[in-house]
Amino acid sequence: MILLRVQDIAQEKGLNLSRLQKKSNLDMIIVRRHWYCTQNGSLNGASLVQLNVHTLIKLARVLEVSVKDLFNDVR
Repeated sequence: MILLRVQDIAQEKGLNLSRLQKKSNLDMIIVRRHWYCTQNGSLNGASLVQLNVHTLIKLARVLEVSVKDLFNDVR
């Protein structure tokens, strides 16, 4: 299971889902998938199983963090 911190980091920086989508210039469904960590971009969807490095780079740049900071530290 992939656990991302996109939503937490964005909210810490005062960004909502819509603002993050506009600043990243990504499709809303892509941002929703990363925001909720689900395949279909819904709150209760199945967990993400694949990621695109280019998408992660765009999100990290907008959020002003490194790509590794987007991942939840689960052990």
